[in-house]
Amino acid sequence: MNRYLPVARQHFLAALASTSVVVKAISAVVVLLYLLSWAVDTPYALGVTPGYLFPPNFWVWTLVTHGVVEQHVWGVAANVGTVMACGRLLEPLWGALELLIFFAVVNVSAGLLAGLSYLLTYVATFDLDFLFAVRIHGVAGFLGGVLVALKQTMGDTTVLRVPQVRLKAAPALVLLFLALLRLSGLLDSSAPLAAYSYGALSGWVYLRFYQRHSRGRGDMSDHFAFASFFPEALQPAVGLLAGLIHSALVKMKVCRKMVKRYDVGAPSSITISLPGTDPQDAERRRQLALKALNERLKRVEDQSAWPSMDDEEDDDDDEVRTSTMPLLPGGRDHSSSVPRPAGAPVSATLSSTSSPSISQSSGVPPTGGAQHPESSIITFEDAPSRSLTNCRMAAIRKKLVIVGDGACGKTCLLIVFSKDQFPEVYVPTVFENYVADIEVDGKQVELALWDTAGQEDYDRLRPLSYPDTDVILMCFSIDSPDSLENIPEKWTPEVKHFVPTFPSFW
Repeated sequence: MNRYLPVARQHFLAALASTSVVVKAISAVVVLLYLLSWAVDTPYALGVTPGYLFPPNFWVWTLVTHGVVEQHVWGVAANVGTVMACGRLLEPLWGALELLIFFAVVNVSAGLLAGLSYLLTYVATFDLDFLFAVRIHGVAGFLGGVLVALKQTMGDTTVLRVPQVRLKAAPALVLLFLALLRLSGLLDSSAPLAAYSYGALSGWVYLRFYQRHSRGRGDMSDHFAFASFFPEALQPAVGLLAGLIHSALVKMKVCRKMVKRYDVGAPSSITISLPGTDPQDAERRRQLALKALNERLKRVEDQSAWPSMDDEEDDDDDEVRTSTMPLLPGGRDHSSSVPRPAGAPVSATLSSTSSPSISQSSGVPPTGGAQHPESSIITFEDAPSRSLTNCRMAAIRKKLVIVGDGACGKTCLLIVFSKDQFPEVYVPTVFENYVADIEVDGKQVELALWDTAGQEDYDRLRPLSYPDTDVILMCFSIDSPDSLENIPEKWTPEVKHFVPTFPSFW
């Protein structure tokens, strides 16, 4: 044991030296107050005591100091470790000033809400111990806020492999752990549990609605919704209740309404994004998705006998004619859709950016009847292009089925392919299908595009789309890491079960 202490000390000092002044200052204050606690009752003087926090005493300074007060060496280690983790994981994304603001907001809110809870408990029970025997102090409140922030920025990181636990489940697991410790009597007070709960809640409210960054304020993404902190079985009920509360707060002008924003960066691209998406987090997800995509594409190319789709000739013009005839009964009537003129190009690129985007690969907006020497491409930015021009299809008729999670952009992809324009507003559909006549190497090929539905309600109906399938296109959204994880976990096994002899691209 003694031989590991110098190594641990060396790693600790190296990590501390690489942190900012904010992290060093908070850590130094924690250690200093711990040493001072040997001579002075620091939890009484600097911790939150509900009876002294409110009138007539007004010990309001304890709201600022209670988060750095520790009585035990393991509490000091947990406090300093939490602050250093913020310096390594959150400070590069936020900056030192924003980290200090987050530290202050979470600690002040946790102390105030916990003190108010004990005051209300006293009103209900008339037990003076809830006012003067309780000491709220330590790292519990800030730990709750930090775990919520880590769920927002790197929630898909695997913490344990057996059993598999991701970082996004950490806030709920730590809350359950503290509750079990309290019920078993290992915690002599419920103050850490209350501080942790209110710290996590205040951290989520601040990050969800008020944190300022380059793209606006807050984070209104679905993966950071309040219901996402609960088990999947409870998420619908919690989501409904949270939605009602949010709507009431919006009417009271306390919270702002969630809106979608359309950012037109250039004539060649249109991006749909939700306000409050962190650019650094989006770039991290983009790089991970591109890496996984390139690896799987390479594996498919090496293992399958699918013909080469690399560009060999760029001189041939491809004529594409689409119609919106549904291939399944019950589909939406597309008779009102404007048919594409013969020879009009279908040239759309799926961009793997921070949010789903679709852009014209030709670099200019499409014009009616304009001819381009470029055939229809379905590809990703920063990845090798794959063209339908040189796809050596053996039959005259080919069937392509699009699968993927719900709301990952399958409907939008079909609209772009069939109408050669990006739909600014569209209603997601299920089982919408199109037929495109494509000229490939001088041969007319009929390409049937079959849409599916990713929701569990359609699991029994979806297999009807698989018979006679030639190609499967698996789609996912960069903004939804779960949709990428479901490719190997859900969609690949399902497709292999119903269509065991086909190559797939995603």
